[in-house]
Amino acid sequence: MKPNIFISYSRREVGFVDELASYLEKEEYGVWLDYQSLVPGKPWEEQIYKGVVNSDVILLVVSKASITSRNVEMEWKRVIEEKNKRVILVIFEAVDLPKNSKNMNGWIFEEIIKMH
Repeated sequence: MKPNIFISYSRREVGFVDELASYLEKEEYGVWLDYQSLVPGKPWEEQIYKGVVNSDVILLVVSKASITSRNVEMEWKRVIEEKNKRVILVIFEAVDLPKNSKNMNGWIFEEIIKMH
């Protein structure tokens, strides 16, 4: 059975993410993607948490927008809490990943590096 994949990204990369999700679905992977998976009227933070918990693999689409996105940051707090997820960084555009930074995004990347 193929793993379920949660995709974390910035809305600015939605075109790329559409293509990525379509490819993964054609290969019969389960894909959790916010605009396909969120149910209107239900608390979205809880749904994202369940999406992370029920996924085997987390893909982070790395871009200038994603490393500064509050929504992506919230998703990664959930990923770090789980600690048993396989994390794959998908580099959409070259960026300097924050290191030894006092902001949350820097801490997130440091924690991900420690996990793997």
